Amino acid sequence: MKSSIYYLHSGDFMPRYVGLTTKNGFVRLSQHLVDKRHNPHKVNWIKKHKDSVDFVLIEQGDFSIQQLKNKEIYWIDRLRTLGYKLLNATEGGDFSPNKGRVAKNKGCTKYSKDVIDAMLRDYVPGKFGVIRLSKKYNIPSSTIERYIKNNKEIDGK
Repeated sequence: MKSSIYYLHSGDFMPRYVGLTTKNGFVRLSQHLVDKRHNPHKVNWIKKHKDSVDFVLIEQGDFSIQQLKNKEIYWIDRLRTLGYKLLNATEGGDFSPNKGRVAKNKGCTKYSKDVIDAMLRDYVPGKFGVIRLSKKYNIPSSTIERYIKNNKEIDGK
């Protein structure tokens, strides 16, 4: 499998993020921009320097996944030892083993049925809407919107 270790910089060739990939640089950089859950500092840095961020290959070859993980760990440690302030949130080797698999808790909710039912009873479009419910129950508005939508589909409304 063709794979690479790379770093990102903002035009000064000073490494800011070290990563591993089996994709080309443009695709991988695009993926960084949409992955807001894992390392928001990296995403914010990329957005801030979007016109000057560049992808530099450190190593490329037919590495196994384990070799690739080990190389990423090595390069993150090496560059940090040399004094580079990397945006990597971990020491490396975090290539997702679950990529493409459905999460075990998919479809589960972290809010009790009683809280969801009370929230749905309180919902009155235009009067006691999503934003007020979000503040009252301390639940993100996007989550409340999803519960409302799902409830309408179940009730056939």
